[in-house]
Amino acid sequence: MSTLAQSGSTQAPPRHEIIKIPDVGESGRDELKQQCFDVRIAVFTQEQGFPLEIEIDDKMSTLAQSGSTQVPPRHKIIKIPDVGESGRDELKQQCFDVRIAVFTQEQGFPLEIEIDEADESATHFLLRLVPSLKPIGTIRATRVDDASYKMGRLAVLKDYRKYRFGRALILTFHDWAIGDARRRGAESGSFIRLNSPYGSCMTADSSSFPCRYGYEPEGDEFDEDGAPHQKMVASLQIPFDPDS
Repeated sequence: MSTLAQSGSTQAPPRHEIIKIPDVGESGRDELKQQCFDVRIAVFTQEQGFPLEIEIDDKMSTLAQSGSTQVPPRHKIIKIPDVGESGRDELKQQCFDVRIAVFTQEQGFPLEIEIDEADESATHFLLRLVPSLKPIGTIRATRVDDASYKMGRLAVLKDYRKYRFGRALILTFHDWAIGDARRRGAESGSFIRLNSPYGSCMTADSSSFPCRYGYEPEGDEFDEDGAPHQKMVASLQIPFDPDS
């Protein structure tokens, strides 16, 4: 099978398992059921375009109304244009507006330290509501070297953190890093290194904390911009490309 996988005749799947989530009233049901809902919404609503109100039936609506789950508003994450491309400055400013609202207006960090020299060349992602295009979240991605990437400035407006948008932004960063590494010649099965100097203040939501996505602390806690930070690192494997 290894020979077939290498030749492209078959695809070697990642390690996985299928579980039955706990029954009604049992511990852990709501959290795992929310993960089922996340998959369904990603496929049927965000990918295939079916209205959210069709995907969510009466039983799911009851859970949402009771607070057991949060139904996210329609949204889209976009990569803003690269340096020199049309529209970059306007969309980058929208990323800045979200960060200023979170880090400066909400958390009290000085405005002069929020925008730095890395913003000029970094890759920025913007989370917007649709169809209004209201900006509500952002994350910044930087290539450190051919096999290392850094995420930072992860922020989601306070009113929208209950929808776990921080998770979506982190996974968008992961997808971008894999794609960029592939374009630069990384082979399937190889690993790239991810890191983030994560602050002690939550800027997105509890589900976005890097420990949930394979990140581990490296080194001692340090002070950055007057707040304690901890460098978090992870290794991400380049999956096999079905088109290669």
